[in-house]
Amino acid sequence: MCRGEHWQKGRWPIGKGEISLQQCANACAAKAGCTAFDMSHQYGDKDHEDECLLYGHKKVAPADQVPGSCYVLDEAANDKAPKKPKSDKAKKGGGDKKRDKKAIKEEKKASSPKKGKKIPKFDPPRVVEDEDDKDDDDWLFEPPPPEVRSREHIADILGLDEATNEQMGYLTEKTLKELKKIYEGAIKPLEGIYKYRELSNRHFGDPEIFGKPLVVLMGPYSGGKSSMINYLLGTEYTPNAFKVAAEPSPGFNFNIALHGEQTEELGGTELAAEFEFSSLQKFGQEFLKKLRARRMPNKLLERVSMTTLRLLRL
Repeated sequence: MCRGEHWQKGRWPIGKGEISLQQCANACAAKAGCTAFDMSHQYGDKDHEDECLLYGHKKVAPADQVPGSCYVLDEAANDKAPKKPKSDKAKKGGGDKKRDKKAIKEEKKASSPKKGKKIPKFDPPRVVEDEDDKDDDDWLFEPPPPEVRSREHIADILGLDEATNEQMGYLTEKTLKELKKIYEGAIKPLEGIYKYRELSNRHFGDPEIFGKPLVVLMGPYSGGKSSMINYLLGTEYTPNAFKVAAEPSPGFNFNIALHGEQTEELGGTELAAEFEFSSLQKFGQEFLKKLRARRMPNKLLERVSMTTLRLLRL
């Protein structure tokens, strides 16, 4: 993948969908302001083409530990494949015909050069200043389209307008306390015998047992996770909407939506101070730096918390 200073600015990067390498190169050459492009195969399925993204920043550098190939416009690019070298015996008109066929085949395989990826040859595009990009960074969120999807069915299906059942809340709390007794009486002693805590830090505590349920949406980047949360919470096209982009947002890996009387942003350290997420402290400060949460008044968040988890294709 292509990265570098200001790689995500304004409308850049621009997605061109699943196309071939040559088509992606042609799209970059035809797009004003395009300086580089990359190809990533995020679906893990050979039936799909690679995903093409165009970039407009000047200082281009390939990203580490991110799948995909980065290509920069180069006037001197050459797409000729290396020629196979001829052996001395071939120049003289052939070798010994009585040689073992298997040995000849292995010799040819060892002497043949490995084929690398071809680099398309094209002229560098003419850079044109786009006046529309100047105001892109000033927008807090995208303006809504002329028509939006209805959300009236969400409250009916989830019963968000129904009053809280005190009897159901009491029964839930009682059931969780019984489960805790079973864990401490039957499972926890086995953890001590087999030294489970020395092998893994995944053990249950009160935050995991009595905390509010956490709904996790998983998928690749640009898979619609943040869009789904915004739609369910009714925060689309508002200041409380989670950012939706073609590339993962820099600086953090998780978005967490929590209930609160007032809207506020929380960092990972502040989040770990909450009872529900206190067990996150055991993962260290570097992990907490990659967390970001947002409190907001919302009926759905009174019952569950929501977060996203981005998956990478290895």
